[in-house]
Amino acid sequence: MNDESDFFRRQLASVPVRNATVEETPGNAGGVELTVPMAGAVWRGLLGTVLPISKERRIALDALGRETLEWCDGRTTFREMIDRHRRQHQLSFFESRALLLGFFKLMMQRGVLLMRVPPEDGKETP
Repeated sequence: MNDESDFFRRQLASVPVRNATVEETPGNAGGVELTVPMAGAVWRGLLGTVLPISKERRIALDALGRETLEWCDGRTTFREMIDRHRRQHQLSFFESRALLLGFFKLMMQRGVLLMRVPPEDGKETP
C-alpha cells in the first residue's frame, strides 16, 4: 500500500475525542457555548500580573456545530461521521469530508478536540 492511501485510510479510521475540561452551556438558537481553559504558561502568569488576561477561551457554536460536536463520543470514526453528515445534508462524500475536516481542524486548534489516530502498523494500543 502506498503512503497516500495509507494516510487516507488512517484519516478515515481516526476518532475525534472531546477535551474533558471543556464546559458546555446551551447557546442561542439550538447552539452551544464552550468554555476552554487556557494552558497555564509562565508568560501568561507573568503578563497577567500587569494585564488582564483571560484564563479561558469562550467559543460559540451554532446548531450544526453543536450537532457535529455531539457526534464526537470517542468511539465514532471520522468515516462514520462523514457518512452521517453526507446523508443528512445530501452532499457527496468529498464535500462532507472537506466540511468536517475544516470544523475539526478549527476545534483542534482551539483545544476543544483531539484526534485519536490509529497506529501505522494497524495494531491497537491498550
